Parts: sequence; structure tokens; C-alpha cells
Amino acid sequence: MPEVLIADGSGAIRNAFTKIFNNSKMVMCWAHMRRNGNKKLNNIESYDARQEMLDDIDKLQLCESETIFKNASSLFMKKWSKREHDFSEYFEKEWLKTLDSWYEGYNNFTPSTNNSLEATNRVIKDEHTFRERHPLSRFFTIANDIVNRWSKSRNQNQTDPIIYSIEPTIALQKWTNAYHFAKSSKSVLQISSKRKGFTDYYIPAGEAQNITTNEIQKYKRKIWTSFDQFKDLQFRIWKVTLSDNASEWKNGL
Repeated sequence: MPEVLIADGSGAIRNAFTKIFNNSKMVMCWAHMRRNGNKKLNNIESYDARQEMLDDIDKLQLCESETIFKNASSLFMKKWSKREHDFSEYFEKEWLKTLDSWYEGYNNFTPSTNNSLEATNRVIKDEHTFRERHPLSRFFTIANDIVNRWSKSRNQNQTDPIIYSIEPTIALQKWTNAYHFAKSSKSVLQISSKRKGFTDYYIPAGEAQNITTNEIQKYKRKIWTSFDQFKDLQFRIWKVTLSDNASEWKNGL
């Protein structure tokens, strides 16, 4: 049984998921949310205001828990409700009340977007249905043909099969960046995690080279009086939690 649905704001898809699987855990696709929000932002005359609001929304998306998201969202509305009333009203109704599951911490260890599914859907339309609306009986025939072809192309006994990835592929550039980071003078402080068998690593963000235990304590307290303070304290430090079993890092554990 699926544990979570990742989709756009389509009511039909969401209702079907709830009815069939008796599950209402649904992640709002971040790509769709950002695209729709950006369209609405274009109604704001000031370019600087548009860019600042978009950056603030990007920061909201990175919230690691429901509590942080709700507190930060409240500060976001406090910051913008008077300066950009119309957009703030739209944003609160659409993205903080109706479809509010687009931040990272809503369901950890799941994708933020349904882009891969959209790509598969595009292949079906471009190579199989040719973007035509078929009667259900005809579509069943097409679907059977799709499954047959895709099964064969992914058969490991075939010549040059399509490989199904079960772990992330790390490009050479990322290995190179990691090497340069390891050789840099940035300090990394490690503290035993609340999760047994894990360690928390605290890393200074941006150009900063060092962080103090006092800065870490401010980061961990999660207390802010303004949205700008939230951005400053929350994104001055990167926290990475890794398993003490060195072989599990690639699985995000």
C-alpha cells in the first residue's frame, strides 16, 4: 500500500487516492506550487519585492517540520500582509490553508516533486497515445502494449537493458565538489544526535568558515521574532544527520 501521494493540486487525483487507499497523506508537488505562485507574483509591480517574496517562499519550502513551517509561515504573513495584501491573501488561502503540504518536512525521505512521474506521462503521450483521447477499450490495449514493451526493455537478460536505479547516481562533479569541501578550511562540529546510532554535523553556510556552540544553540532553539530573523538564524548553519554506519550514507540514512 502506498504511504504517500505526490501530486499537483488536482482534486480528482487526491479524492481518488483517499477513496481507493483510505489515505489522505499527500505531498503537494513543489514544482507545481512554485510555478503557480510565481505566476501570481508577476502581478506585483516591484521587481525587488517579487524576488524577495520568491526567496522567502523558497526558504519556507525548506522547513524541516510542521512546527517550524507553521511558525515561519505566520512570520511570513506578518512581514508581507500589509506590504503586498492581495498576494498575501491568495498565498494564505491557497498555500497555507488549502494545499499546505509542499515543504520538505511534511513527509521526510520522499521526493519534493512528481517530475519523474510527469516525465513518464510525457513518454506515454508522445510515444504511445500520441496525445489522442482513446475509448477505454482501446486504451487498455495500448496500456497492455506499454507494459509489454517496458518489461522487455528492462529485462536484465536483454542486450543493453534500461537499468532501474535503486540508489542515487552521484556525478563526478559532485565527487569533485565534495573533495574540495573536505580539503577546505571550513570547520564542522559534530554532536551526538537524539536518534540512536546517528550523529549531527553542523556546518557554516555560505562563505563563513567557522561556527560557535552559541550559534548552534540559537539554531536549535528555533525562536524567531521576524521572518528575516528566521532566515538569518535558520540558514546560517547547515545541519546534516548521518548514520554512524558509514556504509548507509548513500541511502540518506
